[in-house]
Amino acid sequence: MYYTYIVECADKSLYTGFTDDPDKRMAAHNAGEGAKYTRSRRPVELKYFEEFETKSEACRREYAIKQLSRDKKLWLIQNKDVSNICLIGFMGVGKSAVSGELFNITKRKLYDTDEVIVSREGRSIPEIFSADGEDYFRSVESKVVADLSAQRGRIISCGGGVATRQNNVDVMRSSGVIVLLTAKPKTILKRVGNDKNRPLLKDRKTPEAVAELMASRLSAYESAADITVATDDLTPQEVAKKIVLSVAKFNR
Repeated sequence: MYYTYIVECADKSLYTGFTDDPDKRMAAHNAGEGAKYTRSRRPVELKYFEEFETKSEACRREYAIKQLSRDKKLWLIQNKDVSNICLIGFMGVGKSAVSGELFNITKRKLYDTDEVIVSREGRSIPEIFSADGEDYFRSVESKVVADLSAQRGRIISCGGGVATRQNNVDVMRSSGVIVLLTAKPKTILKRVGNDKNRPLLKDRKTPEAVAELMASRLSAYESAADITVATDDLTPQEVAKKIVLSVAKFNR
């Protein structure tokens, strides 16, 4: 594992870095490693960290945090233990676009379960379905949901089938607020009808067929949701703002 971190120095300045050995790195900082660490800046105190599977991910996150103002870094530190925001809903309701806007507003770390699965498996979702079937895909998906829910302060954009498994819902609820995004069948087809990475839409590209598939999941979605937001007539930014306000009220 690799870690991106923020430390507060004795002079109250903030330093961002990444490492594969947090204990060793903190000891090095406190020993005065490098010209940056004069006596006035030691000791340092670990204030914030995030885990990553690869060095490149940790490096990218380190760079992103370094671009933030001091106030935004302090916001990250102060909100590190807040609940996750978990977006669920049928494909095409806008989870990816809305999660991006949530990131812009909150600066929380953003994860997409489908993207994590593709990264871990080294193949596309249609390839996984074709080679190993849906049951295998769902088992991998559940492992990803559990791993992402192990830390707080995240935005987790979930694939359309995540909330149909109660174990996934239980894991997400243990560390976050579950937000259901909805949209009408015609809206969904307009958004993703031509997307070849939607295996469940194969031979189902009519409003009636989409409505039937949505109906089969509706009960699970509504049972899982803490908050519900319809996205049909709203921009992703408008949806994200509604979510932030709703989550703040929910957490009171």
